[in-house]
Amino acid sequence: MPTRTFISSTELHTFELGNGLRVVADYTDEVARTAVALHYGVGFRSEPESKEGFAHLFEHLMFQGSQRVPKGMFYAQVKATAGYVNGTTHQDYTDYQHLIAPWDLERTLYFEADRMRAPQFTRGTLQEQLELVQQEIYYNTAVEPYAGFPWPKAPNLLFDDYPNAHDGYGDMNRLRSISLDECAEFFHDWYTPENAVLTITGRHSKDEVKHLADRFFGPIPARPARINPPLDQSELTASRTATFSDPNVTRPGVSISYRIPGPDRDPTSYLSLNALAKLLSMQSLGATALVDIDAQTGYFGAFDAVTPEVFNVVLTVGKQSSCDAAIETFDRALMSFQDPAVVEQHLKPALGTLRRQYILTGTDLLDRCRFIGKSQLLFGNPNLISSLPQSVAALTATDVAGAARALVRKHRAIVQILPRNGTVIQTASGDLQKTLGAITIPDGRDSQAQALGWAPTQGLPSYSKMKEPESTGLTESLSFKTSIVRGIPVAHCRENRSPLVELRLRFTTQGIGWEDPWGVRRVVDGIRGSILSRYPKIAETLDLEITADGEIIEFAGRAETGGLRLWFSTVGECISRDWPSLTPSPQSPAQSLSMLSDIIARKLLIDAAGWVGTNPKSQAAPAEPPTSHSIFSTAAASLVVIGNLDADVLEEALSAMRLPAGDGAKDQAMIRPQRSNLYHTVPIDGTTTVVSSYFIEPDATHISEAARYITAALYGGSSLSRLHRNPRLETVTARTGGIVSRRTLAGQPVSATRIVASNSTITSAAKEMKREEKSFKAYPPAQAEILQAIKYCENELRNVSDSPRTKADYFARLMSRGVALNRYHHIGAELRQVTPDLVSTTFAHLFSGERITVIVGDPTKLEG
Repeated sequence: MPTRTFISSTELHTFELGNGLRVVADYTDEVARTAVALHYGVGFRSEPESKEGFAHLFEHLMFQGSQRVPKGMFYAQVKATAGYVNGTTHQDYTDYQHLIAPWDLERTLYFEADRMRAPQFTRGTLQEQLELVQQEIYYNTAVEPYAGFPWPKAPNLLFDDYPNAHDGYGDMNRLRSISLDECAEFFHDWYTPENAVLTITGRHSKDEVKHLADRFFGPIPARPARINPPLDQSELTASRTATFSDPNVTRPGVSISYRIPGPDRDPTSYLSLNALAKLLSMQSLGATALVDIDAQTGYFGAFDAVTPEVFNVVLTVGKQSSCDAAIETFDRALMSFQDPAVVEQHLKPALGTLRRQYILTGTDLLDRCRFIGKSQLLFGNPNLISSLPQSVAALTATDVAGAARALVRKHRAIVQILPRNGTVIQTASGDLQKTLGAITIPDGRDSQAQALGWAPTQGLPSYSKMKEPESTGLTESLSFKTSIVRGIPVAHCRENRSPLVELRLRFTTQGIGWEDPWGVRRVVDGIRGSILSRYPKIAETLDLEITADGEIIEFAGRAETGGLRLWFSTVGECISRDWPSLTPSPQSPAQSLSMLSDIIARKLLIDAAGWVGTNPKSQAAPAEPPTSHSIFSTAAASLVVIGNLDADVLEEALSAMRLPAGDGAKDQAMIRPQRSNLYHTVPIDGTTTVVSSYFIEPDATHISEAARYITAALYGGSSLSRLHRNPRLETVTARTGGIVSRRTLAGQPVSATRIVASNSTITSAAKEMKREEKSFKAYPPAQAEILQAIKYCENELRNVSDSPRTKADYFARLMSRGVALNRYHHIGAELRQVTPDLVSTTFAHLFSGERITVIVGDPTKLEG
């Protein structure tokens, strides 16, 4: 079918196929991967009554195969090349998203076009996806703390009409009654070319995108989409309140929701409300009634739905206070912002933060692609993400004060959630289906489902396999310079996508974190509190946060060029003294148990090595608690800078941060342990057990980094690894991602394996891990398996270029491990030299030597 071009800009080219499919070609040359997003104009506000939850269920079904793409092939092909694929359901749209190697674009479009043309629905896949949806609903509305707060509880209180009031999950009892014919009907009504937008971001010209879109999607017949139901856009006539209780929460919470016009009706007013939300969220109100304000437009973020939209505020209530007191405190803050003079005092930091937020979205490969697609679908403006930073900067105090006055005049819906005594729900995934019960698809009218959209495929296009390049191809976009600036090793990589400069300043804890991790954490939490207290003053031009583990403390963030000096001076001020410790950030049980495992393993290692600590007066003297002065120095520092700035500008900015020279030899006293295997258990009540094994990597210079990378990926560090392909470890991999990782423990390189499982399944998972370890030794990977892993690892390295943030994170990790940064440009050739014999040798070095095993949780079934 013919195409016609009707929008063209320096960044984007938008055209429409003859069947109505809108296509956006977004060219960028600083990435090594391609993002693809396909948005359909159907969300949970499109669902008919009695079918709530259907749009979300259908999103799951669309991954279950099509006429020419068997079930499972879609995921398998993407995972084999370290890609990413997912789908999400929102109020007004459903999107399907991909991150792929550039030469996989044809295959990806072939897959998407085939399921737009002829998806496959069967009783088996419907039952399987209903069970998965049931588990998702259960976790997100019953198990997680503050489950369903504010969504999906708030919409039912804020709205009266069915499309707005019902949630996107629905009722499982009703979903169980859905037939295959109803699935086919839903597909026919909504999944049409004219109801969709295809967006491609990457190194693909508009002509290439137009050709491929026409080739694969052009043959799909046009058909009209169903019209979305009318949405109630009236105002509330009175405020409403509802109260719930939950045994999983420890503090009361409050959600306050307002009906507001969406960006489709009044873009400037909507953006002013967006800025007001950021202004409220940044306030340090100094009242015991409140701990935190989290305000935003939209339940799932800004610019995500058409009118009516939502302005939502979540209040975390103080320990000694009440929901009413928190609401009163918030109301005083909101009312004060009706005055432009008050807004003016706080506006610049809020606008700066919001502006950088949109710059980050616009410079991240997948986030940009998805935002462009939904903006074209919902608002007819694919250039929205490029214009938002300038639009935010143009807002005035009068604009934001007007937004505050509009909210003060509105009625609202208030949802309160209170702690309740009772049994905390913590069902692990291994037990979940037993808890929820099996699902059986009822007999019904299923005769037409298989045939819908299916037709002879003769004449339909197939995809051509493109030749993969001989290298990662990133030399031009990842060229960097290394230098010593004011005593600190610095790696600087130029980046043209963003006006921001990404910064990663890392300090090794120099052994102090090994012997007193809790002391280091107190110092870090104090600094975090100091940063938060300064944030309203510094946020106009920069972002800054601090994180730490037992080895590294990192200051991470970004700054506009004019804010570079302030970024470093703020770090310098925060580490110049010790601050009162802030309450640590909350962690999930699995995160807490994993962190405890690392701390215990580190302690076991340094004790077994006979390590005597950092500069002790004598072995009998108690160690002094860590301080900022004892941790931070130029000898312990490394800095990664990603941005477009000159060396003299960076040096001048760094002069604002004064650091002592420090003692570079503090952590060199560490030696290898004298005992080969160490073992420790920590019984902790709960439903989850973590088993961690740390293998100390021997000094083996003849084994390349590429061989170590490939071997870890083959064993358990990637989605194509043997551990991930083992169905008996499926629940473990779902909870942890990669089972195998490589890291540093007390300054020693280690290869680690970690199992996170429910207490009822941990025994079988641990036995399976032992069996896989023996199997890998007895039956090492053959050449075909290694070639697949090489392809995976090469493509995984391409992820580095997805955004300035991913570049900064990657090179910061390399620098802190002492790995040469030019490794990135040579490892592609090194990967291709890995052989089966080398993998066997490397596995013996990485996973068969000295081992530290730590069990945290319920160790009773694992002893021995």
